[in-house]
Amino acid sequence: MVHYLVMVYLNERGTKEVLPYNNDLVERVLFLLERQKSILKRVESGNRPVQHIYKMEIERVEWLLSEYLILRLEKIRENMLNLENTRNLSDNEKTYLKEYVELKKEQEIWISAEDVPERLKHPSKVEYAGFFVFEAIPEVVISGDYFSFSSGDFIITDISSIYNLIEDSSVLIV
Repeated sequence: MVHYLVMVYLNERGTKEVLPYNNDLVERVLFLLERQKSILKRVESGNRPVQHIYKMEIERVEWLLSEYLILRLEKIRENMLNLENTRNLSDNEKTYLKEYVELKKEQEIWISAEDVPERLKHPSKVEYAGFFVFEAIPEVVISGDYFSFSSGDFIITDISSIYNLIEDSSVLIV
């Protein structure tokens, strides 16, 4: 589970666009953290090295999860003018975006869409990156062409063409 969280975090960090929120993953990690904390309470009176190992692992996973969530919030703030589609956001992130925009309006530092220079309204949607393939992918369509990849292959393409591979963690953005 932690390995999957690392992959999701690295992929999120590797793109400008906010990737789809993985609610199932976040909920599972939170559940596992609570379970580890309850185990830590049971071993508190016992072996100190074991306590420290549990504590370090809990802190590591909490840090990683918080970094993933903070990164998403930063990307939402940076791209709020270009977030035409909020389908990739969680309900809490949508609320955050809405309230952040309202706060900016209240502080009178909000720029309406009409006042934004045209070049900033619609930045290039094509974002290229390098991808490391984890498992063999027998057939995938990229820009209308069929490709197959072996485990360990490295490809460079636009992110939108392999969005589904990013979502199911078949590739890692590097």
